[in-house]
Amino acid sequence: LDSASTEAVEPFDLPGHSILALTPNDIRSLRKRHALETRARNVLDRLLDEADEQLSGPVFIPDDGGTWTSGYRCPDHGVFLEMVTLHSHRCPEDQKIWTGREFDMALATFLHLEAGHQAWIQSVAYALTGDLAHAQRVRSILLGYAQKYPGYPLHNQEGQPDARGGKAFGQTLDEAIWLIDLLRGYDLLRGSGLFSTQQQEQIEEFVFRAAADVIENNDLGINNIQNWHNSALLIAALTLGDAPRADRALHGASGWDTQAQLGIDGDGMWFEGSFGYHFYTFRAMLPMLQALQRIGLDLDVAVVEGMLTMPLRSAFPDGSLAMLNDGSLQTFADNLRNDYEQALPFWPTADVCSPLVEYGRGGSYESVIFGQADLPFQDSQDFPGTNFENSGVAVLRTGPKGDRTTAMLDYGDHGGFHGHFDKLGLSVWHRQKPILLEAGAVGYGTEISDDYYTRTLAHNTVVIDGQDQAACTGRLESYDELGPNARVLVSADAAYPGIALRRQVANTEWGHLVDGVYVEAPQPVVVDYVLHSAGTIEHNYTLQPDTLGYGGAYDYLTEVRSLAISQDLKFRFEGSGGSAVINLVGEPGTKIFLAKAPGFPLGSEHEVLIVRRQAATTIFGATITEYGSTLDGFEIEVDSQLADPAVVLKVAGAGQFRLPFLR
Repeated sequence: LDSASTEAVEPFDLPGHSILALTPNDIRSLRKRHALETRARNVLDRLLDEADEQLSGPVFIPDDGGTWTSGYRCPDHGVFLEMVTLHSHRCPEDQKIWTGREFDMALATFLHLEAGHQAWIQSVAYALTGDLAHAQRVRSILLGYAQKYPGYPLHNQEGQPDARGGKAFGQTLDEAIWLIDLLRGYDLLRGSGLFSTQQQEQIEEFVFRAAADVIENNDLGINNIQNWHNSALLIAALTLGDAPRADRALHGASGWDTQAQLGIDGDGMWFEGSFGYHFYTFRAMLPMLQALQRIGLDLDVAVVEGMLTMPLRSAFPDGSLAMLNDGSLQTFADNLRNDYEQALPFWPTADVCSPLVEYGRGGSYESVIFGQADLPFQDSQDFPGTNFENSGVAVLRTGPKGDRTTAMLDYGDHGGFHGHFDKLGLSVWHRQKPILLEAGAVGYGTEISDDYYTRTLAHNTVVIDGQDQAACTGRLESYDELGPNARVLVSADAAYPGIALRRQVANTEWGHLVDGVYVEAPQPVVVDYVLHSAGTIEHNYTLQPDTLGYGGAYDYLTEVRSLAISQDLKFRFEGSGGSAVINLVGEPGTKIFLAKAPGFPLGSEHEVLIVRRQAATTIFGATITEYGSTLDGFEIEVDSQLADPAVVLKVAGAGQFRLPFLR
């Protein structure tokens, strides 16, 4: 899949054996690996155990399409209900039975997803063992949907009629994921002789073509969900011999070409600026790429390789990725290994192998089914600091791997629907431990997610007059590397219209960071310089209970204490085994606040430091050094002259370094 362009999709006659999910050669290889390779045997034995357990119970094809799964909660206690029958639901708290179509439809989402998952798992079990019991379970699922799917009305997540909704589900995202499982399961039964011609026609017309029509009717443009749509539509089209639909999935207005060209930036980052949605999109692309590879249709996937290398160069020392914007935590030590296993057949490079060498091989079913036995490269790569100007993320690294200081500064595009109001947000790590962390994301449908985690106060940046920043894109002013030293200067003047906002971070050869924030407004404003610890904050000051004012996100901070102080400040940030000393340059009119803030995961807390000033122009200057390793004579001062404001770094025995904000 490395040609310069995608070939036009011509009518394609499927052979009398599986090809879109796995080819006969794939199946022979998988059986051999199951017999001889320890990792494959462990993973596939787990799959076979699950398949056997599924066969011990019934499979349910609901009478209804699904809605939000949050609707499957007890109205009295808020806990998830337990299924008694398709139309009877028990509260585990008081054993009360609830009935009603709203509960049936919420349950249906779980059951439809499980049915699709079973079709896929059972088909792989059949391919591995040849046991017809597994194939017959897939057959019963597909024939069950051939009977029921035509009767599901189009509806949304609330169960209301919606022409752009789903049928089995309330949204076409779930419909696409479910359809991919069914299509792959059907493909692995190709040539089994288990379906009559009439049954094949019913499944293909009443389920596959009908579901593809539903999905294609909801064109979402450049969107992570559209990539799931495209994978489902392509595999459905190839299954049905529908060349025009396959061509649209690849070359249409929202097809593969458009997603790759407009959705992935020049650094390889998905445009929503979230590593969670970045990899969600990559996972959505995989079924399409895997099917195309097996039928031999050339596709230029060079741009997708950047989706793999960019995160490697952005990772924190423990292998995790910053929780920028919405999206779940992504880490090479856990879930990302499975993605890189599936990427390896397309890009057998040292970079793609690197996390598998460093953190171990993947353990998901797909990592073995679609991966390969051996790694072509056996060395873990070490990536230097990098400024990703297209993505608006600067990563500064100083020191050898395992003993370095890492800083990340976020100044990129807002990120659309999934964006946070967090321009110039800073994350800092010493060695393998976090010091300053991003807010993260805790899912949807809760007030705290919308009212706190997305808000400016939840990030290590500045808040003006208690208001959130505007949705905007920052700008790179300069990025410089000099030997082991690196400095980045960025601006976000659109965050608060009419107010100049700049931040610079310098990572020095001693592993000590310099952080400077410059604010210039036409009249005095209240500026909060916010630093979220990864745990607790130790200090020698006497603070008194206070309130922060403003409301909104500020209402989520508790145990607020404050102190008015003009002198230089010193704090020790502790958390997750890391410890850092933060020294801040004092200024008359400064007031510091300490409080407890909601953390990640939801339900956790950490301490936050807010340094507040009211001024038309002000500079916040700080050094961040690992506790116990601060270099004697490493200090800063601020130069507030209007023509050339700067932070000035002084290092005993090494000299003085001026870090200007305006050039």
